Amino acid sequence: MTRAQPKRVVEYPVPVLSREKQDKIVSILDRLESIKRERKSELDLLDSLVKARFVEMFGSQRKSCDLSSYIHELRSGKSLAGSEVCKNKVLKIGAATFGWFDPNQYKYLPNDYQPLPEHRVETGDLMISRMNTPNLVGACSYVFKAPEDMYYPDRLWKVIPTEKTNLIFLWQLLWDDEVRRQIKEKASGTSGTMHNISKARLLKVKCIDVPIEIQNQYANDVVHVVKSKVAIDHGVILIRKALQSGYHNVWGN
Repeated sequence: MTRAQPKRVVEYPVPVLSREKQDKIVSILDRLESIKRERKSELDLLDSLVKARFVEMFGSQRKSCDLSSYIHELRSGKSLAGSEVCKNKVLKIGAATFGWFDPNQYKYLPNDYQPLPEHRVETGDLMISRMNTPNLVGACSYVFKAPEDMYYPDRLWKVIPTEKTNLIFLWQLLWDDEVRRQIKEKASGTSGTMHNISKARLLKVKCIDVPIEIQNQYANDVVHVVKSKVAIDHGVILIRKALQSGYHNVWGN
């Protein structure tokens, strides 16, 4: 006869570890937390370098064009949510909210829905959130590496650029303080609710007019920073795996 599962957490059986093992595990967890803090500081510094470089190159320029000079089309997908695991996934707005693309922000699409090819997330995309909190409406992120079988919802736009646009440059331009201020002003919504900005209003936001050659120079600098971020992330993963292996060894012995 199968024994019933405990109904309270305190009723679950747990192994009894010696004080020595407890101390070793705590030491490993402390090292993981220390590494996490150090790498976060390094990543924050790299983010600051990207922004500082933007200000250095473009901070003195005055607004002389609309965003429509850089954006040919804003293309949205379709928001559907399945109840079962499916190979096809649709992004949540959180994928673009904090500036760096987060591929873990998704839901499964229904198994009986066949997404359109033009709604697929692709490497090199720039996505913009048309709906978000008042301070984050219009948030955007650049896709340096697209996951497989990932698609756009209706709350995220895929930017189809004009011929004079480098999307990495546009990604950082959209995070410029003055551009962010205008987007927030042009968005609609009552206090305390999600705000929304229309395509027409976003495309009328005033910004600086930068030749494509200069955009490309800036984008190259950003790519170098991104490579450094990837190297740091990879190093963290390797260290974490090594420490976790030590953690399990202590636990199992």
